[in-house]
Amino acid sequence: MGDQVGDGGSMFRRALFVNADASDTARLLTRQVLEKWGLVELRDEAETIVGEFVANVAAVQPQGTVFGLRLILDRTQVVIEIHDHSPDEPRWPAPAQELDLLAESGRGLFMVRALANQYGHRFTSGRIKIVWATLSAPIAYGNGRESVTGAETVQSPASEYR
Repeated sequence: MGDQVGDGGSMFRRALFVNADASDTARLLTRQVLEKWGLVELRDEAETIVGEFVANVAAVQPQGTVFGLRLILDRTQVVIEIHDHSPDEPRWPAPAQELDLLAESGRGLFMVRALANQYGHRFTSGRIKIVWATLSAPIAYGNGRESVTGAETVQSPASEYR
């Protein structure tokens, strides 16, 4: 399941379609990949982030539009990416902005902000938007497991879904 990347890391990518099951499918794939990588403790956070990112794609893209899911595991973190062709930038909450519980939309990116170590978006030269977030990956030390914290700011790796 997925592609290998160098330096002991792994990568999974899949093209999906915007439809009624897109969020469920992307969350299920995320769960399966993290289980395969032995990162069961990150499943809930990763599934929540993926679900919110896919919901945002589905809100701006017509049914049947292709988007991409990519998960990258390196030594310190899991990078979650959603790739789509929308020119619209996500409306990330400002650092001091508080959640408006009465707002009709916008709560999902607050959840991403609360769960992820880092998050952001960028556009590739091929006009593909990549929305990304990172979670610290626990790594093995001796017989126990410790979480790596203080990971450096990530510039999400380039990739394009055509």
